[in-house]
Amino acid sequence: MARPKQMENTKGKLPKRRNVGKLMQILNVPVDVFLEIASHLHPLDLLHLSRASINLRETLMSRNMRTIWVAARKNVEPPMPDCPDGLSEPAYASLVFETRCMACDAGRATWRYSYAARVRFCVLCWKNKTKAGERLAQQIGIDSDVSIMSVIFKMLPEMDSWVVHRQNRWSNFHEPEFLALVDEYKKVQSEGAQALQEFVEKRTAETKARHEFDSAVCEWQNARSNAKDRLDRQAATDRATAIKRKLQELGYKPDDLPRGNSEVDKMLHQPRPLTTRIWNTIQPKLIKIVEAERARRAEEAFKKKWHSRLTALQKYYQIYVHKDRDLHPEKFMLPSFPVARRLPCIEALLTSVEDPQEELTEKQFASVEATFLQEVEAQYWIPSRHFLAQLVRNVKSETAEASSKGTTAKKRKPASTKRKGKGKHKDTDDDGQVDAAADSALLTSLASLFLCETCDIFGPNICVKDMTYKELLEHWQEGHTSPPWEADCIRVTSSSSIPHLLRALRLPADATLTDIEQRVWASSTTPTCPWCRKGSYRSPARRTLSLLLSHIHWDHRGPLEELDIDPDVESSAAAASTSRE
Repeated sequence: MARPKQMENTKGKLPKRRNVGKLMQILNVPVDVFLEIASHLHPLDLLHLSRASINLRETLMSRNMRTIWVAARKNVEPPMPDCPDGLSEPAYASLVFETRCMACDAGRATWRYSYAARVRFCVLCWKNKTKAGERLAQQIGIDSDVSIMSVIFKMLPEMDSWVVHRQNRWSNFHEPEFLALVDEYKKVQSEGAQALQEFVEKRTAETKARHEFDSAVCEWQNARSNAKDRLDRQAATDRATAIKRKLQELGYKPDDLPRGNSEVDKMLHQPRPLTTRIWNTIQPKLIKIVEAERARRAEEAFKKKWHSRLTALQKYYQIYVHKDRDLHPEKFMLPSFPVARRLPCIEALLTSVEDPQEELTEKQFASVEATFLQEVEAQYWIPSRHFLAQLVRNVKSETAEASSKGTTAKKRKPASTKRKGKGKHKDTDDDGQVDAAADSALLTSLASLFLCETCDIFGPNICVKDMTYKELLEHWQEGHTSPPWEADCIRVTSSSSIPHLLRALRLPADATLTDIEQRVWASSTTPTCPWCRKGSYRSPARRTLSLLLSHIHWDHRGPLEELDIDPDVESSAAAASTSRE
């Protein structure tokens, strides 16, 4: 037989954890001091202390310490019912305050308990150990014995609390206790009728007392829960008052807080006092929400005041956006009206008169069109391209980092960047300038495809999956009221249909999105799919790469051999590819 491994002698060595053994120093204090400390604890704390070490367990679980447990129980508010006969004080505390299953020790026995039966189980153990009286009687074969069936259910407490105790064959009982009671009944039955009568009366009286104890504890538990709810409500009210006072010190008003905001309600109405640490944590979030609410209310007031001119301006803007779009492709990428309305020239045009009811004419709107395009370029197109390019750079950086570590890149989350503000405070390069040329070049790569996660995949003229940045801006004009950099629903995506599309268009693997657009968009007719004998992407109102990739993905599970392209376009695209090489 192999010799057991000799344990290392650790005598004289310091413990590795700094707090190991420190609790044992409590046994070095005088006994009367220790008892005084223990008597001020909560019963649950006393249970935890008794399990800290063998010595503490032997000390606190001694019958001589019953007065300490009684004193600890009296510390609870409201006062608990006295401990019943046949149940020790530690067992009483464990039954009421702990939520561990007494059968399997699972820590989720919250609602399955019976103070009359003095047990607490998890859902599974409750199901296995609690059965109806009739089923238990049939299980052990006493259902036909009239003498025992007439008294057995009155001698055992029901498992269900807060109910009228019927104590009949349809009541639920604790199976082990039921079986033990039947065995004891049969044993006493053999001793004579007098002994059996005394046994039945004794057990019936005990059962009644246990039911009364169950009702008393349940009533105490309900009163304790109500008292806790009152304290929690008061603490939440005090916390909300303290937070509003802090906001007033910062120059905000309590009315600035939005109503019906779940995030604000969660920060304000918590049953915990407001500490310096908590305030430092929630202050930036609250200020951001308050500022957003102020901006929203100011916007509503502005719209209400200038409603007439806003309506006319929106009408003229929509006419301008949709007029001659094929001759001016940049109009597809113009911002939506709520975004365009924030531009300085539009804001100035709207508020250029003192009377908000004065009519705004189409001629006045036409006078700012040139300035409007300049501001769109500087304050919308360039920031949008830079934002989207940054998302592509972030994905490439994450992929490269994962590759260097030899791991697989995690699933991409909705793209968002940490921005210090909105509008002109977007991400810039280290020197504070946006490299527009680098952003534009990056957005022509095959890796620069985007997905909008908040919209239906198929729109009227575009698929919101695998969009180029131009298609994304077109989609943004139709379906969003804020700039792209203020949204958290854009993420960079990749299309498995890109290699098939390149082979079908007879383009090299290093082609760009610009090459694909030149090949497809320059054709006088819609490219035809020879497999489907129909337009390659269902003849939409406009040709978009997203719909073309969607057609290949959904209609061609295998590789697509080629698309029929006009010969002139094919030759010009090949020449452009050769010159680029």
